[in-house]
Amino acid sequence: NKKSNSLIKIQNVLKKLANLVTTIKTNIKKVAKKNNANINCKTLLLSNTAQCITTPQLNIYNNNILCNHSVSVDNIDKNILQYILCRGYTHKEAKNLYIKSFLNETIKQFFK
Repeated sequence: NKKSNSLIKIQNVLKKLANLVTTIKTNIKKVAKKNNANINCKTLLLSNTAQCITTPQLNIYNNNILCNHSVSVDNIDKNILQYILCRGYTHKEAKNLYIKSFLNETIKQFFK
């Protein structure tokens, strides 16, 4: 009956003909009280042919909890890429910097 927090955080980078289908399930049992459960999934598509389908699924059997989920699928923001290019980076360097920046939020979690 202790309070607990859970965070499922997934980040994907897809290119070429990549096709990803993900179902993320979280079960909150009736005995779990005062818990927080979060599902966060972000995908970056590097090509027009890459595809992603993500389904977060929260199975909640208790009303005394806080749960949320979020899913986003985006392409590289051309305005941000242009901004990086204007700083003197090559196109390849700018794209790599963009990808590293996208993944950095998750990577930092491992080195706290």
